Amino acid sequence: MKFKNAFTLAEILIVMVIIGIIAVILIQTLNPNRYSEKTNIANARKAIELIKQATSQMIELEKEQIPTGTFMTRPAGSDSWEITILNEDGNDASVEDIVNLFGNYIKYESDVIDFCNFTSFCNNENVKGAKVAGGIYIGFEKFDDTDIDDCPAYYMPNSENQISAPTTLDKTTGEFDKVKQCWGKVYIDVNGTKGPDTEGQDVFVYGLGEYGMEF
Repeated sequence: MKFKNAFTLAEILIVMVIIGIIAVILIQTLNPNRYSEKTNIANARKAIELIKQATSQMIELEKEQIPTGTFMTRPAGSDSWEITILNEDGNDASVEDIVNLFGNYIKYESDVIDFCNFTSFCNNENVKGAKVAGGIYIGFEKFDDTDIDDCPAYYMPNSENQISAPTTLDKTTGEFDKVKQCWGKVYIDVNGTKGPDTEGQDVFVYGLGEYGMEF
């Protein structure tokens, strides 16, 4: 009688898959908050990278097609700031236009939505957005041209501390002389309708300036 004295590759792979599934279950059971935190950080970084890449592509296109190109920002002078955000027709862009503009570079899984209907973090009907892969929601807010605002303070993923608003460097003195101005904000909710809807945990808000997201 012959006895089997070794496992086949298929049997080893099946055992490894089972061990992996058990490990994931144990991680979530023993420390679900830690597992969720890691997922939120990964999703936030993914969304930031998507927006940064889209912005870079838009700026390159703008160099070729100003002012109908697509992007959007122009300083009026060294001592003043005027921002013009144009849609593809060369007209003043709505916030829906901005969402769709980013949609040329970011694959959405939904139509344009009222972002704040999907998160209790905000209550602003002027914030529009869309859902992207992984259950992440990205929203955009456009300030009025006459109401350009200082860029907001923000949290980076995996940081518990709020970071001061980005500032501009005075090249003459080498000092940071004023807070940068933004034409809008971008909102990232990494888990959609799930809580806690707390900035710095599962919701992140950044300024949108001349060169995209302001850090």
